[in-house]
Amino acid sequence: ALERALGNLGYVNSTKVTLPDAVVNLCKEGDGTLVNYNNNLAGAINALGEDSIIAVIDDFVDDMDIKNDWLDVEGITNNNFNRDNDNTESSVCGALYVVDGSVAMDKVLNTIASQMNGQLEDLPNTSAVADGAFNVTYDYTVSVSVVNRAVSAIDWLNVSANFIAVTVTRVPTQA
Repeated sequence: ALERALGNLGYVNSTKVTLPDAVVNLCKEGDGTLVNYNNNLAGAINALGEDSIIAVIDDFVDDMDIKNDWLDVEGITNNNFNRDNDNTESSVCGALYVVDGSVAMDKVLNTIASQMNGQLEDLPNTSAVADGAFNVTYDYTVSVSVVNRAVSAIDWLNVSANFIAVTVTRVPTQA
C-alpha cells in the first residue's frame, strides 16, 4: 500500500531538494492541508510538492482503511479505532513519516518508537459493558514498512527519502 501510494510522487528532479534530516510525521489538518510542525516539513514540501504528499496520504489511508485518516501519530487513540464500528470489528490506525535517506534507519525507528510509545500505552486492553463486566479484549499488532525513494536533485547529486508507514491493527475478541 505504501509503495502504491508513493506512485503519486512521480519523478522529482529539482535544484531545491532539501529533505528533512529529522523524522517528520506526514499528516493533514482537518481542512486537508498539511501540518508543518516547526517548519520541519518545508524541505519535503519544496522537494515533493504539497499536492503530491496529500495524494500519498489519501491513497495510503484508502488502501489500508485507516481510521485516523489525517495520519497524525496523535490520532492513534481508542476513539479513532472505534470510529464507524461497534468495537467488534478489527480496525487500523496509522502514521506516515519521511526522513532523508542518509539518516541511519535504527535512529529513525527509535525516534518513531519514542513518539508512539505514549499513544500505544494509552490504548485499552479491554472494553466494559454497562454493568462493568468486560465483554471485549483487544490485541494490537504494530507493523512498520519502509520504502526508500530516490530523488535526483541535480545530475551529479542524488539523494533519497525514506518513507516509513506505521500501522496499528486492533483485533477485538468477545468474551
